[in-house]
Amino acid sequence: MRGKIAAILTVFSASAASADPGDLMDEKTHQLTDRGAIALMIGGAEVSELRCGLKGQISAAIRKADRLGLHFDLNNKVDFSDVLFFATNITSGVKQDGWGAWCQNYKDTSAKLFNE
Repeated sequence: MRGKIAAILTVFSASAASADPGDLMDEKTHQLTDRGAIALMIGGAEVSELRCGLKGQISAAIRKADRLGLHFDLNNKVDFSDVLFFATNITSGVKQDGWGAWCQNYKDTSAKLFNE
């Protein structure tokens, strides 16, 4: 998962997926849609707050999503479930490498992107 959020944000900035705007993944290319990339970004921010103790990451990720033109409202059931899906996947995958490594990588990559 290292650097995956940063890489996805880079791809998001450079391209647009051809799937339905509400989909998380394009069934033809098997790539995340713009919405999927943003949900992953916010999911990573959620995990960083819960597991790494980094404060303000969810708000920063939502602000970044707004700047990119894709608003997420975590009070909306669909938006929340999409973010929760990715947060759960991140949490499941991190156990192999350990939280220390994941948190450090997140600080070094993703957290910095929110301030751009």
